[in-house]
Amino acid sequence: LPEIRFENSVWGAVETSGDLNNDGFDEILFSPGWFISCWGRLYLYSFNGRNWNVIQSVSFRRCGEESLRSHVTKVKAHYFLNGTTFEE
Repeated sequence: LPEIRFENSVWGAVETSGDLNNDGFDEILFSPGWFISCWGRLYLYSFNGRNWNVIQSVSFRRCGEESLRSHVTKVKAHYFLNGTTFEE
């Protein structure tokens, strides 16, 4: 698998989310860390056979030690991130 780079972050949290789309590869969750505030972004990356791509992102509040996986909901073949989305 190719390298995956996370930019614009002082530090961050990374976890696998399991194979959400049943393509044989686990998706990756990343939340960049900052010095202040509990609000941040959560990104879901998926491997398309050649590259890692962001397939979803949300703003969310993360001040505790909860797993990033706790922000993923999967119902049958559909999955989404729990948080707030904004048009960019």
